[in-house]
Amino acid sequence: MTTRPAPTDAPPQGRRARQELQAVVAGSIAGAAAFALGLVLMGEGLRPIGGSASVARIAALTTGTAAALSFLVANLRSTTPMPRLGGHWSRAVRVVSTIAIALVCFGLGYLAALSAGEIMQAGFRGLQLDPFAGALACGLAGAAAAYLTHPLGHDVGTRTLGALVPSFLVVGVIFSMLTASQEDW
Repeated sequence: MTTRPAPTDAPPQGRRARQELQAVVAGSIAGAAAFALGLVLMGEGLRPIGGSASVARIAALTTGTAAALSFLVANLRSTTPMPRLGGHWSRAVRVVSTIAIALVCFGLGYLAALSAGEIMQAGFRGLQLDPFAGALACGLAGAAAAYLTHPLGHDVGTRTLGALVPSFLVVGVIFSMLTASQEDW
């Protein structure tokens, strides 16, 4: 007599495929929401890609928000068991660590979009985007950030956190290079 696995005990390939599909859906929803919000925030007229009052500033806000919310949704829906700390502190530690990682995802998305905008502005001097193109940039950046951070929320472990640290370091160094007062940095 054989027993059937419970519906939640999907094979690893099925679980990964489901998580990938959820990441694509999260990216699509976040991209559409970032596009709509970008369209509202762009206002009328042309905006530069980088600098103050630019598309990059709005895209950074929508991208960081999409990344943080995608992580939070994935983490709340995750079926991966978290290690127990014991006592009543377990829930508090999980809430604080989830909020902290969501803030890191926000910061990473924010800095990445801002850095990309500054690099694009340096490459395409004088280029300005209309509200639709700016909102499209916000939507694409928000979709990419949500897609990339969604798997992190499913399985928060040393491997995924180990991948988050170098990416935050690289984006931070690029942002520091772009905003440094020394031109030859």
